[in-house]
Amino acid sequence: MQQEDKLQQYLQQGILGTPELKREERQQYLGQFRERVLKIMRQNELRDPRYIDGMIKAFDDPRAYRLYIRTDEQLQGTLEFSKLTRAAQSKKLPFSFVDRATYQGDIAIVLVAEDAVDEVGIEIKISDLPLAFYQHLGKTICKDCYEKIQKEFPVYEGKFKKAGFWQKLFGYQCPIEEEHRGTT
Repeated sequence: MQQEDKLQQYLQQGILGTPELKREERQQYLGQFRERVLKIMRQNELRDPRYIDGMIKAFDDPRAYRLYIRTDEQLQGTLEFSKLTRAAQSKKLPFSFVDRATYQGDIAIVLVAEDAVDEVGIEIKISDLPLAFYQHLGKTICKDCYEKIQKEFPVYEGKFKKAGFWQKLFGYQCPIEEEHRGTT
Protein backbone atom coordinates (compact mmCIF):
# COMPACT_ATOMS: atom_id res chain seq x y z
CA MET A 1 0.00 0.00 0.00
CA GLN A 2 2.84 2.39 0.73
CA GLN A 3 4.28 1.72 -2.69
CA GLU A 4 1.00 2.83 -4.30
CA ASP A 5 0.96 6.05 -2.22
CA LYS A 6 4.49 6.90 -3.32
CA LEU A 7 3.60 6.17 -6.94
CA GLN A 8 0.48 8.33 -6.66
CA GLN A 9 2.51 11.15 -5.12
CA TYR A 10 5.14 10.86 -7.86
CA LEU A 11 2.44 11.01 -10.55
CA GLN A 12 0.85 14.07 -8.91
CA GLN A 13 4.20 15.87 -8.86
CA GLY A 14 4.69 15.01 -12.52
CA ILE A 15 1.30 16.43 -13.44
CA LEU A 16 1.09 19.44 -11.10
CA GLY A 17 4.77 20.11 -10.45
CA THR A 18 6.67 20.03 -7.19
CA PRO A 19 4.63 21.58 -4.38
CA GLU A 20 6.02 24.95 -3.28
CA LEU A 21 6.15 26.18 0.28
CA LYS A 22 4.24 29.46 0.77
CA ARG A 23 3.92 30.12 -2.97
CA GLU A 24 1.67 33.21 -2.72
CA GLU A 25 3.92 34.78 -0.10
CA ARG A 26 7.00 34.23 -2.23
CA GLN A 27 5.26 35.73 -5.26
CA GLN A 28 4.49 38.85 -3.29
CA TYR A 29 7.99 39.29 -1.81
CA LEU A 30 9.91 38.77 -5.07
CA GLY A 31 10.67 35.12 -4.45
CA GLN A 32 11.58 35.50 -0.78
CA PHE A 33 9.92 34.28 2.40
CA ARG A 34 8.33 37.01 4.51
CA GLU A 35 10.30 36.00 7.60
CA ARG A 36 13.59 36.95 5.85
CA VAL A 37 12.38 40.41 4.74
CA LEU A 38 13.98 43.44 6.43
CA LYS A 39 12.55 46.28 4.31
CA ILE A 40 10.37 46.73 1.23
CA MET A 41 9.59 49.53 -1.17
CA ARG A 42 6.41 49.71 -3.19
CA GLN A 43 6.12 50.70 -6.85
CA ASN A 44 4.60 54.13 -6.06
CA GLU A 45 7.48 54.98 -3.68
CA LEU A 46 10.26 54.58 -6.25
CA ARG A 47 10.21 58.18 -7.49
CA ASP A 48 10.33 59.74 -4.02
CA PRO A 49 13.93 60.33 -2.83
CA ARG A 50 12.82 60.09 0.81
CA TYR A 51 12.02 56.40 0.28
CA ILE A 52 15.20 55.78 -1.70
CA ASP A 53 17.26 57.36 1.11
CA GLY A 54 15.33 55.30 3.68
CA MET A 55 16.14 52.09 1.82
CA ILE A 56 19.81 53.09 1.53
CA LYS A 57 19.91 53.65 5.31
CA ALA A 58 18.50 50.14 5.74
CA PHE A 59 21.59 48.79 3.92
CA ASP A 60 23.53 49.60 7.11
CA ASP A 61 21.62 46.93 9.02
CA PRO A 62 24.19 44.22 9.81
CA ARG A 63 21.59 41.59 8.92
CA ALA A 64 21.22 42.92 5.34
CA TYR A 65 22.17 40.09 3.03
CA ARG A 66 20.78 40.75 -0.46
CA LEU A 67 18.63 43.22 -2.36
CA TYR A 68 16.01 42.10 -4.89
CA ILE A 69 14.85 44.62 -7.47
CA ARG A 70 11.82 44.02 -9.67
CA THR A 71 12.57 44.97 -13.28
CA ASP A 72 10.73 48.06 -14.39
CA GLU A 73 11.41 49.83 -17.67
CA GLN A 74 10.30 53.18 -16.25
CA LEU A 75 12.72 52.98 -13.30
CA GLN A 76 15.84 51.72 -15.06
CA GLY A 77 18.15 54.52 -16.09
CA THR A 78 16.67 57.02 -13.64
CA LEU A 79 18.68 58.91 -11.05
CA GLU A 80 16.86 57.11 -8.22
CA PHE A 81 17.67 53.69 -9.69
CA SER A 82 21.36 54.44 -10.14
CA LYS A 83 21.58 55.97 -6.65
CA LEU A 84 20.13 52.79 -5.17
CA THR A 85 22.36 50.39 -7.11
CA ARG A 86 25.50 52.49 -6.52
CA ALA A 87 24.79 52.55 -2.78
CA ALA A 88 24.33 48.76 -2.77
CA GLN A 89 27.63 48.33 -4.63
CA SER A 90 29.50 50.66 -2.26
CA LYS A 91 28.17 48.73 0.75
CA LYS A 92 29.12 45.47 -1.01
CA LEU A 93 25.50 44.38 -0.81
CA PRO A 94 24.71 41.93 -3.61
CA PHE A 95 21.58 42.65 -5.61
CA SER A 96 19.55 40.73 -8.15
CA PHE A 97 16.96 41.73 -10.69
CA VAL A 98 13.78 39.71 -10.82
CA ASP A 99 11.30 39.50 -13.68
CA ARG A 100 8.37 41.86 -13.28
CA ALA A 101 5.83 39.47 -14.82
CA THR A 102 6.66 36.59 -12.48
CA TYR A 103 5.57 38.33 -9.28
CA GLN A 104 2.28 39.82 -8.14
CA GLY A 105 1.50 42.89 -6.05
CA ASP A 106 3.08 46.31 -5.90
CA ILE A 107 6.33 45.51 -4.07
CA ALA A 108 9.27 46.66 -6.19
CA ILE A 109 12.31 46.26 -3.91
CA VAL A 110 12.99 43.79 -1.11
CA LEU A 111 15.95 43.80 1.29
CA VAL A 112 16.41 40.42 2.97
CA ALA A 113 18.45 38.80 5.70
CA GLU A 114 20.24 35.50 5.22
CA ASP A 115 18.19 33.81 7.94
CA ALA A 116 14.69 34.29 9.30
CA VAL A 117 14.40 37.53 11.29
CA ASP A 118 10.61 38.03 11.24
CA GLU A 119 10.94 41.84 11.21
CA VAL A 120 7.70 43.57 12.27
CA GLY A 121 8.01 46.95 10.51
CA ILE A 122 9.14 46.27 6.97
CA GLU A 123 7.82 49.51 5.46
CA ILE A 124 10.35 52.32 4.93
CA LYS A 125 9.87 55.16 7.42
CA ILE A 126 10.31 58.52 5.72
CA SER A 127 10.84 62.05 6.90
CA ASP A 128 7.75 64.16 7.53
CA LEU A 129 9.48 67.02 5.70
CA PRO A 130 7.56 67.81 2.48
CA LEU A 131 9.18 66.52 -0.70
CA ALA A 132 9.70 70.05 -2.08
CA PHE A 133 11.88 70.89 0.92
CA TYR A 134 13.56 67.48 1.10
CA GLN A 135 14.80 67.79 -2.47
CA HIS A 136 16.60 71.03 -1.54
CA LEU A 137 18.31 70.01 1.71
CA GLY A 138 21.51 72.00 2.24
CA LYS A 139 20.48 74.83 -0.09
CA THR A 140 19.76 78.47 0.55
CA ILE A 141 16.04 79.23 0.82
CA CYS A 142 14.01 82.42 1.18
CA LYS A 143 13.01 83.93 4.52
CA ASP A 144 9.40 82.66 4.29
CA CYS A 145 10.45 79.07 3.62
CA TYR A 146 13.10 79.24 6.34
CA GLU A 147 10.50 80.46 8.84
CA LYS A 148 8.20 77.61 7.83
CA ILE A 149 11.03 75.15 8.55
CA GLN A 150 11.70 76.79 11.93
CA LYS A 151 8.03 76.66 12.87
CA GLU A 152 6.87 73.30 11.47
CA PHE A 153 10.06 71.23 11.14
CA PRO A 154 12.62 72.57 13.65
CA VAL A 155 14.69 69.38 13.41
CA TYR A 156 15.70 70.40 9.87
CA GLU A 157 16.51 74.04 10.62
CA GLY A 158 20.26 73.49 10.44
CA LYS A 159 19.96 71.69 7.11
CA PHE A 160 19.07 74.90 5.24
CA LYS A 161 20.62 78.33 4.86
CA LYS A 162 18.52 81.48 4.98
CA ALA A 163 18.94 83.88 2.06
CA GLY A 164 20.65 87.04 3.24
CA PHE A 165 20.57 90.68 2.23
CA TRP A 166 22.95 90.27 -0.72
CA GLN A 167 21.04 87.39 -2.26
CA LYS A 168 17.82 89.40 -2.07
CA LEU A 169 19.52 92.47 -3.51
CA PHE A 170 20.72 90.54 -6.56
CA GLY A 171 17.37 88.85 -7.26
CA TYR A 172 17.74 85.52 -5.49
CA GLN A 173 15.06 82.96 -6.44
CA CYS A 174 14.06 80.42 -3.80
CA PRO A 175 14.45 76.85 -5.16
CA ILE A 176 11.21 75.70 -3.51
CA GLU A 177 8.85 76.71 -6.30
CA GLU A 178 5.78 74.93 -4.90
CA GLU A 179 5.76 77.25 -1.89
CA HIS A 180 5.77 80.37 -4.06
CA ARG A 181 3.20 79.52 -6.73
CA GLY A 182 0.36 81.99 -6.61
CA THR A 183 2.10 84.23 -4.06
CA THR A 184 3.54 86.67 -6.60
